Amino acid sequence: MRDMQPLRIAVIVGVFPALSETFILNQIIGLIDHGHRVDIFAQSKLTGQKAHQKVIQYDLLSRTRYFFELGHKWSHLLKTIFDLTINRQLINYFKTAKRYRLGRKSAWCYAAPFLSHRYDVIYCHFGPNGVIGAFLKELGVQTKLVVSFHGYDLGASISSKYGNYYQLFEKTDMVTANSEYTKNKLVKIGYLPEKIEILRMGVDIDDFHFSEKKTRYEDKVVLLTVARLIEKKGLEYSIRAASRLVQLGYNIEYKIIGDGPFKEYLVGLIAALGLKQQVSLLGWCDQDQIKISYEQAHLFILPSFTDYDGNQEAQGIVLQEAQACGLPVIASNIGGIPEGIRDGVSGFLVHERDVDALTDKLEYLIKHREIWPEMGRAGRSFVEENYDNRRLIKKLINTFKEVKG
Repeated sequence: MRDMQPLRIAVIVGVFPALSETFILNQIIGLIDHGHRVDIFAQSKLTGQKAHQKVIQYDLLSRTRYFFELGHKWSHLLKTIFDLTINRQLINYFKTAKRYRLGRKSAWCYAAPFLSHRYDVIYCHFGPNGVIGAFLKELGVQTKLVVSFHGYDLGASISSKYGNYYQLFEKTDMVTANSEYTKNKLVKIGYLPEKIEILRMGVDIDDFHFSEKKTRYEDKVVLLTVARLIEKKGLEYSIRAASRLVQLGYNIEYKIIGDGPFKEYLVGLIAALGLKQQVSLLGWCDQDQIKISYEQAHLFILPSFTDYDGNQEAQGIVLQEAQACGLPVIASNIGGIPEGIRDGVSGFLVHERDVDALTDKLEYLIKHREIWPEMGRAGRSFVEENYDNRRLIKKLINTFKEVKG
């Protein structure tokens, strides 16, 4: 359904399009489907990876501008100087750029697209991009500012770099948090609870097909994880749990989709444990390939742990995707993860870094395959009730209209 009064919305992101951030893509498409005018502003583009089909279908690259490409054009530079001079903001520009710890060149790139184009809402994904939005508002850009926090952007090292986002306190009209966990972290650094809206990242229900997971007891059990290959995702522990299952005589296959700096270590671990026949690192896959993997798997694992900065998984949207497909899930009992599954009903929570607990729950599910369909139906129902992207898009639009007034 298209809204009668469309909004002009600028969405500021880090990388676009990014295969690992389909939740951002889903939001943008949802806003467009409701008839709103959406322009995308990104720090950088991802090269060497196949674009999501919906990026092509909606011709989103034609809506996308890259800050540093804009800033390097002399026409934009001269236009920015002209606009700042006309609005008597040239001196304020340099003062504001310094306050927000933005170099003159970077600040120029950020300011260029917004001084002569008006938006009802600037919507920033992740706290560091919210700093850009706050800079623009202080520069005199007439708009409302909404910033969406995702959890990792409240970690100690990032918060230190951006001064705990102190710039956002006065300039942000509303912030959204993807979980109660993230909201509580925002409150701790000074945000007023009444200016925080819980807005979970949604799943396009129609894109993830439900199927009951069934197999004979003598057949192989396929385990699946979809995650960046970074240390805090805890893949070392799930691989060690897989090793124990193999030692116990269970016929399993463990597929891991994703890439990242921890890959080399995991390759070595798999070799050292003698699991080359059972554990596969499949690298980055596009969304269609991931959906096929959900359909072919029997159980899903997300063994994340608290990293050395104190960061924890704030939502773990792959858990909702897996449940939408009918997969029983096993995940760590940290951060916002417990909000995203029904413990003992659609899956199980275990202590972080606990190989024994992971092994026990996996063994239990392998031994009790008759409960998979019931758990899968419970997971699908849970996601439909709480993470349906269509409902969450309407909530986001209502937030925009509320702040716009």
